[in-house]
Amino acid sequence: MRGDRIGILGAAVFGLFVPMFAHATLTVTPITWNVVGLDSNSPTSGPKDFPVGARVCSNVATTNVAVNWIWDSANANVNLRPGSLSTITLPAIGAGVCADAYFEIEVNQVAAAYDTTRRYHITATDGSGTASSPTPREVYVEHLISQNRNSITGIKLNGVSIAPGGSMNLVVGNTYTIELDGGTATQGYNQFEAFISFPNTIFQILSVSTTYSADNSPYVPGPAPIATDKLYADACLWESDPTSPNYRSCIGGDYKAGGSAVVTTYTIKIISGGGTAQTLNSLLYDFSGSSYHYNADFGVNAVVANIVDPAALTISKAFSPTPTVAGGTSTLTFTIGNPNPSAVSGANFTDALPLLSGSQMVVATPATFSTSGCGSPTFAPTAGASSISFSNGNVAANSSCVVNVLVSVPSTPISGTYSNTSNHLFVGSTDTGHFASANLGLTSSSSGSGLCGQTLANWTVPNGTTANPPDLIGGIPTIKAANVSTATAAANVPADAAILATSGQNDTTSWQTWGYKNAGQYIQFVVDTRNYTGVQMSFYVANPTPANGPTSIVLSYDKGSGFTPILTIAGPATSFTLHTIDFTGLTSTTGNTTFRLIATGANNDNSNSGLNYDNIAFSGCGTPAQPTFTKSFSPNPIAVNGTSTLTFTLSNPNIAQLTGAKFTDNLPAGLQVATTPSASTTCTGSPTWSPTAGSTSVNFGQTTGANIPASGSCTASVAVTATTAGPHTNVSGFISTTEGGTNSGSGGSATASLTAIVAPSIAKSFGTNPILVNGTSLLTFTITNPNASDALTGIAFADTYPGGLVNVSPLSPPIANTCGGSVTATAGGNSISLSGGSLAGGASCTVSVTVTAAAANVYANISGAVSATTAGTGSTASASLTVNAPHPAISVLKRVGTSATGPWFDFLSVAPTTPLYYQFTAENTGDVALNPFSVSDSTLAGTAADPTGCAWQTTNSPSTLPALPVATATIDPTATCVVGPISAANGDHPNTATARGTYSGVVYDSNPASADYIGATAGFSLLKQIGTSASGPWSSAISVSAGDNVFYKFTLVNTGALVLSSISVTDPLVSTASCTFTDPLPVSGATTCIVGPLVASGAGGSTTTNTATGNGSNSGTIYHTAPSSASYTIGSTSSDLVITKTDGVASVNAGGSTVYTIIATNNGPSAVSAATVTDTAPASLTFGAWSCAASAGSSCSASGSGNLSAAVNLVNGGTATFTVNATVA
Repeated sequence: MRGDRIGILGAAVFGLFVPMFAHATLTVTPITWNVVGLDSNSPTSGPKDFPVGARVCSNVATTNVAVNWIWDSANANVNLRPGSLSTITLPAIGAGVCADAYFEIEVNQVAAAYDTTRRYHITATDGSGTASSPTPREVYVEHLISQNRNSITGIKLNGVSIAPGGSMNLVVGNTYTIELDGGTATQGYNQFEAFISFPNTIFQILSVSTTYSADNSPYVPGPAPIATDKLYADACLWESDPTSPNYRSCIGGDYKAGGSAVVTTYTIKIISGGGTAQTLNSLLYDFSGSSYHYNADFGVNAVVANIVDPAALTISKAFSPTPTVAGGTSTLTFTIGNPNPSAVSGANFTDALPLLSGSQMVVATPATFSTSGCGSPTFAPTAGASSISFSNGNVAANSSCVVNVLVSVPSTPISGTYSNTSNHLFVGSTDTGHFASANLGLTSSSSGSGLCGQTLANWTVPNGTTANPPDLIGGIPTIKAANVSTATAAANVPADAAILATSGQNDTTSWQTWGYKNAGQYIQFVVDTRNYTGVQMSFYVANPTPANGPTSIVLSYDKGSGFTPILTIAGPATSFTLHTIDFTGLTSTTGNTTFRLIATGANNDNSNSGLNYDNIAFSGCGTPAQPTFTKSFSPNPIAVNGTSTLTFTLSNPNIAQLTGAKFTDNLPAGLQVATTPSASTTCTGSPTWSPTAGSTSVNFGQTTGANIPASGSCTASVAVTATTAGPHTNVSGFISTTEGGTNSGSGGSATASLTAIVAPSIAKSFGTNPILVNGTSLLTFTITNPNASDALTGIAFADTYPGGLVNVSPLSPPIANTCGGSVTATAGGNSISLSGGSLAGGASCTVSVTVTAAAANVYANISGAVSATTAGTGSTASASLTVNAPHPAISVLKRVGTSATGPWFDFLSVAPTTPLYYQFTAENTGDVALNPFSVSDSTLAGTAADPTGCAWQTTNSPSTLPALPVATATIDPTATCVVGPISAANGDHPNTATARGTYSGVVYDSNPASADYIGATAGFSLLKQIGTSASGPWSSAISVSAGDNVFYKFTLVNTGALVLSSISVTDPLVSTASCTFTDPLPVSGATTCIVGPLVASGAGGSTTTNTATGNGSNSGTIYHTAPSSASYTIGSTSSDLVITKTDGVASVNAGGSTVYTIIATNNGPSAVSAATVTDTAPASLTFGAWSCAASAGSSCSASGSGNLSAAVNLVNGGTATFTVNATVA
C-alpha cells in the first residue's frame, strides 16, 4: 500500500487518487510532508525553512535532468528561500533508478502566514520530454507548538560528533556523511519529519536514510535497523490532496513512527559556498494527538558548517640558502596557506625534484625533514630519493603549514639553475589548481684566505713526560692536526736520547740528546705539510756544557729532492733559546717534508756533552674548520602580532680568531623586523648590524664583517613580529669568513621556526530554551583552540549574568568542566569564571552550570572575552534565555467513524441510519498541567455521543487522569474518548466540539474542532457550506456583520454506481472558476473546493442565500446534483471583547524585569475588525520588545516594542495573545 491513495475505506472514506502526469520514461513523486509552519506562540522565534523534495525516476538511462519548481498560486508569505535554487539539475539517472531533488520553502515569520497555503508542482525534463508531480498540491502553514517530546541528541560528521554550537569544516567538491540523531515520544507519531536545513545552493543531497526505533506503520519501512530512504515518515497515510474533504488528516489508520532513537543519515556533496559559514538548524516536527509540534531545542543544537574553498588555498616553495654550491645542500620549504575561516584537512601534493644537465637533485643523506602547523601528516622522504610526497596535512584556519626537506645537488655541473615545479596541491581528491615553483642557482664557493698560526704538530715535552719521543711508535707528537696524516720524531745519535726531568723551557722537563762528537748525527721530524702554506718551525734548544757540547747545529729540510740547509746555529747557548724558522714556499705541497737538526763538535759522546730540546712546533696557514651557525626564537610561540627575539649564534671551533664573518637572512612570509628592532651583537670587529623596522630581510657584517673569538662564539639578535598565524620556518643564507670563505656545508646555514598562535574562541548555549519561570536550563560554554598543532594554557573567561538570572541553589547537577583549571560559580550567584584551563591543539572543551530565573523575561547574556597565556584575548560569547510565564493551552481533535475502534475520519459519507461513533482527543498544548478538563459539543449534547459523558483514556502509566499533563518524551499530553453510537441522519451534519482546561482556577478554551458526515442516498450530491475563515468552522447558515469576509465550501459526493467526469459547480452568485475538483470522480469519491473571501453585504437583518448545483457526466450523459444552499444574515454588529493581563509574579525588585501576557478575546457573535489593544507603561516601568500570536482566522501585528497600541482582527471565539517584556526602574 506504500505510496498509494486510498479511495474507499469501509463506508465511503474520501481520499483521492490523482494520476501522475509524466512522460513515458520519467515520474515525479513528492517525498516530503505538505505541512510547514511557524511557532504557535511567537512566529519569529521558531523555524521558518523547510525542505520540499521530489523523487525523479526513469525507466531508461538519462542525463541532465532539469527539475523545476513551479508555483501554481500566490502567497506573499510562502516562497522559495531567497537565493535558493528553483531548478536543480540531476546529472544522470540510470535505467530503473531514481534521484531526489530538494527545494527550500521559507515562510515569512508573521502571524498572517498561519493557515495559509500556496500551490505548486514540480517538473522533470530530459531530452525526451517533461514529467510533473501530481496536482493539485500545496504547502500548508500550520501552528507548530514548541514541545520537548522531540529533541536533538547529536549531529555527526563522518561518524564524529559535533558539539552543539560547534563547527564542521567541509571542502567544496568533497562528499560527506552527516548524521542527525534525535528522539520523539516512545511510540512515535502519525506524521513525522526530521531534517537539517541544508541550503541547496551549497549542499547537494545525494541520498537520505532514516531509521526509527518505533515503527508499527505498514507505510514506513522499519523499525530499525530497517531504514527508509526519506526524511518524512507518513505513518498514518496522510491525505495531502487539498480537494479531499479529509485533507490534512490520517486516512490509513492510527499508525506511528519515531521513537527514542531516530537517525537520519545524509550523504551530501558540497557544490559551492567556499569561504562562508552556514548555520545549520535541525527540526523534528510532527502531528500527533490533536496538534502539530516541533523540538523545543530547535536552534540550541545548531552547528556551523564552515565551507572551505580549496581554490583559496595557496602553495609556495623556496630554496634556502640560494644559491648553493655544486655538491652542496639547500633546504626546500613548502608553505601551504589557508585563508579560509576554518581548518582544512587532507592537504596533499607530490614534487619531482629537478635535473640540471642530466644531474639529479635528491633528498640529502641523511634524510633531514620536518613539518610545522600541519597536524599529523604523512611525510617521510627517503635519502637519495628524486621525489617527495606529502599527504594528510591539516592546516588551521587563517594559518599555514610548513614542510621542509634538505636536498643536495651533485658536484657537477658547477653553474646553472635547478628549476623545480611541484604537482598540484589537492585537498582530499579535490584539485586546488595551484602549484609552486622555485629555482636553486649554483655559485662557486669562496675558499677564503686560510687561517695562519694553526698547529700542524708539536712535541712539548711537558712535566711528567717519561717516554722518550723516538721510543714511541712513530715518534707520536703531543698535538697533531686532523688534516696532518704524518708527524713523527726520530733520533740518529750514536749515544742516546732520553727525557730529562731536571731542566726544561718554562718547566723542568725536556728532551736530552747526546753523541755529537763525530759529524752526521741528528734528530729529525717528518711532517705532512701538503694542506698548509707558510709553514713555521720553532724549537727551544740548550747546550748545558758548552765546553764539551756541540759547537754548531745545522737545520736542513727535504721536500723530496734532497736536504737543503736553512739555518746554522754556531755555539749553541747554554740556556733554552727559541729559534723560529720561516719555511714559506719551501715545504712539500703534495706530501711530507723532513726537518733535520744536525749537531757536531762535541768533545765526547757522554750525556753531559749533549743538547736538550723542548717545545718543538710546526705551524702554518691552512683551511680553518668552518664556523657553525645556529638561530633561535624566544619566546616561542607568540601571539599573532606579538614580538620574539631572533638570536643568531656564530661559533668558531678554531684556536685562532675568525674575521670578516657575514650572513644574510630572508625572513619567511608573515615575519618581519619589529617596530622597535632592538638589534644588538656581542661579536667584535664593528660589524654592520642595523635591521630596519618592517624589513623582511636582515644582513649581518656587511661589508667589513665580524670577529668570532677563538674556540668561542658570539651572537647577533633582533626583534621580529609575526603578522600571520601558524609556523614561520626561517632558513638563513650561508655564513662566510675571511679565513674560511663560504661555509656551504654542515652548519653553514641556520634554521629555526617561530609559531604565531591565535587566541581561543568561546561559544555559549542554553540547553533548554525557553523555560518556565523557576525552571532550569544548562548553560554551556564551549572553548575551542583554533591552533591545530599548538596547545593553549592559562585559558580563562568570566561571565556575569543579566539581572534575575542566577545559578541554581544548590548546584545540582554539579558544575561540569572538561577544560582543566579551576571553575568558580556560587550557588545562587550570578556569575561563572574559569582560570588556568588548557587545551591541546585543535581541541575543544566545555564548562557548564545550571541556571534559573524567577521572572519571565528574555535574558540576553554576553560573556567576557576568553583568553590564554601567550595567545592573548579572543572572542566573547552571546546567547539569550527566554523565560516564559506559564502558558496554559488546550486543543481538541474530533473525528467520526462507523466503529468504536475506528478507523476515524474528518469526513464520512454513509447511508442514513448507519451507526456512527465520535472520537475526541483532548491535548494539553501548553506548558503547565490542566486539571480538570472537558469537551463539549452542542450538536451532540443529550445524544449517545455527548462528550460530557466521556470515560477518558490515557496511555500514561501510572495514569495522569483527571489531569492533562505537560508533554515530555515519556508522558503523553493527550486523553481520548469514544462515544456513540448514534444513527446517521439524511443530509449534512457538521459537528463542532470545544475543549476546556483549568489552570490556577482559570478556564482556557480550545479552538473549535469539527467532524462532518453526510447521510447520502445513492446518486450525486452537493453540500454547500459557509464560514468566516478558509479553515472553518462550516455551517449552512451564519450571522455576520456587513463588510465581514465569508468563505464558501463546496463538497461533491459520488454515491452512485458510475464514475463521473467534467466535475463542476454552478453558482449564480459565487464564482467557482478557481476550483480544482477531483476529475474524474470515482464511485464513493468526494471532492472539495473553498472559495473566498467574499465581502458580506446587505441591510441589517437581511439574509443572502446562495444556491449551487453540482455537475458531472458519464458517457455523454450529464448528471446534476440536487441544489444545495448556504446563507448569511446581516445582523447588528455585536461582539463581546474581553481582555486579560497577567505577569505571573507577585512582585518585581527594582532593576528587575517581568513579562506580561495580554489576551484579547472576542466572545462574538460577530467578528471584529481593526480593534485596538493599548497598554501604556506607568512611571518607573518600561516596555521592551513585544510579540503577538492570533488564533486561527484572527490576526494581529506580529511584533513591536515600547508602549502597546496594536490592531487586532478577531473572529467569533478568536484570541490575540500579546507577550510584552517589561523592566522596572
